Amino acid sequence: MAKLKDQALETKGEVKGRVKGGSKVFGFVAGAAQLALAAYAGSDLVKRPESQINGPKALWAGALALNWVGPTAYLLLGRKETFDQVKGFVDGLQKRA
Repeated sequence: MAKLKDQALETKGEVKGRVKGGSKVFGFVAGAAQLALAAYAGSDLVKRPESQINGPKALWAGALALNWVGPTAYLLLGRKETFDQVKGFVDGLQKRA
């Protein structure tokens, strides 16, 4: 059955295991954006004093390795002034509801 599927793909001009050009470009752009976000969050973490960070720096440094989630969480929740801004925004939304 798998052999028939492979033959059908080959007759359509698609070769199993190859990625089309648009997918390669998207993957490259997404990867570059992810690295840029992690680099920005990492440089902010290194420069920022521990008194301005929610939680220990070592914890946030480890979290930065979690693809998109870690750097985004640090930028929104790990920095004290940003956390206060986000909390104020959420509180404002809750008051409207």
